[in-house]
Amino acid sequence: MSHPAGLPLSAKNPLEEPALQPPPGVEAHVTNRSDEQNYFYVCITLSTVVPGILLLIRLYTKARLIKKIDLSDYFVTLSFLFFLSMCIVGRWILAGGAAVHMWNLQLKYYIKLNYWMYIFSILYSPAIVFVKLAILLQYLHLLAPQKSVDPFMFITARVMIAIILVYYTISTCVTAFACNPRERIWNPLITEYSCLNNNIAILFTCLFNIFSDLIILALPTKSVWKLQLPLKKKVSIISLFATGLLACIANAVIIIYVLRMSGDHADVTYNTAWAGFWLLAEISLGTVVTCLLSLPKFVEAHGKLFKNTLSIFSRPLLSLTRPGSSERGSLGRSRTKNNFTSEDTTLEEIVGGLNASDAHLIYDPTDRPVWNELPYPPHNFSHPRAKTPTLNGT
Repeated sequence: MSHPAGLPLSAKNPLEEPALQPPPGVEAHVTNRSDEQNYFYVCITLSTVVPGILLLIRLYTKARLIKKIDLSDYFVTLSFLFFLSMCIVGRWILAGGAAVHMWNLQLKYYIKLNYWMYIFSILYSPAIVFVKLAILLQYLHLLAPQKSVDPFMFITARVMIAIILVYYTISTCVTAFACNPRERIWNPLITEYSCLNNNIAILFTCLFNIFSDLIILALPTKSVWKLQLPLKKKVSIISLFATGLLACIANAVIIIYVLRMSGDHADVTYNTAWAGFWLLAEISLGTVVTCLLSLPKFVEAHGKLFKNTLSIFSRPLLSLTRPGSSERGSLGRSRTKNNFTSEDTTLEEIVGGLNASDAHLIYDPTDRPVWNELPYPPHNFSHPRAKTPTLNGT
């Protein structure tokens, strides 16, 4: 972390002095508290509770209803645990004076704040890596369990997994060892040192996040478009995946605050609070996107109360379901000569079964009507290719 040049290093007891000289015409009021900190506590609580509830629903659905836990479940859980650790550290960052103007904060608090920001930035990399990997693995399980189902998704998702792992491994090393001696990262009183520009590293990470998030958002579009669904349903499903676009917006906002933390007289402590908040929001949104697909199966199992409450999230996803047939892939038109094994996670297992009224959504004009494979006949439904019974039953 870069430090402003206006630090009171010549004072008799610099630790008791303001961390930055106030701007002309501004009077310093020494404190490590501000009214804005209360808003951060509320926002951090909400960004923890909402994804936490969705994660519990996902784990319950996979463990009790589907009875199958896969690697993406472990990854999203690990991501959330790192996220909780970041929230705890964020509490100490606020106690150290984040969201307080730097000229009102004593240097001793500024050093503590920098130390906890250093820990916060170390925890960020595994948190964001695990949530991105969970999303990509979920794509593979649902949309490309085999290469023959969707070669583009199958290959691209794996390439993105490799790129993300390599980048964040390098990024974590750069963050952890940005200065020699390392203590200089949080202690501006050390005068003999060599450091990388940490703000530049943060900017590169934000740009990489935007790049990878856009690819992750666009990746399922082609697969969803192959589904034999009405246009409105396809748009609804893609829009649901596009919830992750908010993570791109979060990274763009982080860039703004990082730029504000650059310069000799930057108000680092005030802008640090906002940058940290948007980092938490990014991970929280990623967890929400990862867990949304489990809602329909949970709603289906637990009645009308949850259907009424959560239908806005679950209805678009119900159209992703398919009947359990060894002749079909995860997509309506996609077929493979190799039957799926019991280890393949299907859309039906995740989001539940179709209602009879939805049977026409998965009709394949190149084959017999799919409703022949359903365990129940559709009611009040006809199709031009379906044979209409006559009075004599023929």
